[in-house]
This record gives sequence, structure tokens and C-alpha cells, in this order.
Amino acid sequence: MKSLEKKILIAALLITTLVTFSWAIRFFSFPVSAATSDWAALGEYFGGILGPFLSFLLVLLVITEAVESRNNFLATKQLQVQSQEQVNRQIELLTPRPEIVYYPIVIGTTLYAVVENIGNATAYNLRIESHLSAKVNE
Repeated sequence: MKSLEKKILIAALLITTLVTFSWAIRFFSFPVSAATSDWAALGEYFGGILGPFLSFLLVLLVITEAVESRNNFLATKQLQVQSQEQVNRQIELLTPRPEIVYYPIVIGTTLYAVVENIGNATAYNLRIESHLSAKVNE
């Protein structure tokens, strides 16, 4: 739980405790009433005093959650943009270019993939060895 949420929860508990104690101090010596009108008045007392305070605290919580949600959304969007840029760079590197020639050469049991850059006249040899042996049927 974040510090602002803790503060709001503590404020709600403090306000509820204050209202309850103020009512208990005033009416503690009175006997418990059997009349429903007295209990209705008690409900109006707590609802009338606690309702606005708790509603205000709830509005604060909703606002903080909305701000946090927006920040999370923006962070996620930034990560998606970075991820897409990386994918685009990889696609660009894997896309065949007309100035580069690719061809395989087999020498013995080894397959070489030759990549020649025509503009720079540079050749890269990639050696791929196979440990599989082929059987010839007679």
C-alpha cells in the first residue's frame, strides 16, 4: 500500500473513531432505546457526519488511482515503442539488400554461407558443420 493510501485510510479511521467517541461521551449514560426512531436518529447522525468525510477520501483515492493508471499506461506505451523499434531494427538487419550477395558453398561435409558486400568487396564466411552422416542405399 502506498503512503498516500495509508494516510487516507488512517484519516478515515481517525474520523470514524472521533465521531464514535463524541457520540459515546454524550450518550453513554443513557439507556439503550427500544424505539426505532432513536436508532434512525443514530443512523442519521453517523451517516450525516461520516458520509461527506468518507466520500471526500474516496474521491481522493479515485483520483490517485487514475493518475497512477495513466502513468502506468504511459510507461507501457513507451516500452511498446522501444520494443517496436528493436523489432524494426532486427527486420532491417535481416532484410536482404541488393548490394549484398548471399550464397552457400559445400566443401566436403561442411556448408559455408558466404556473404559478399559488393560495394566494399568484403566477404564473410560462416562455417556450419554437420555431424550427421548420410547412408547410401545399394
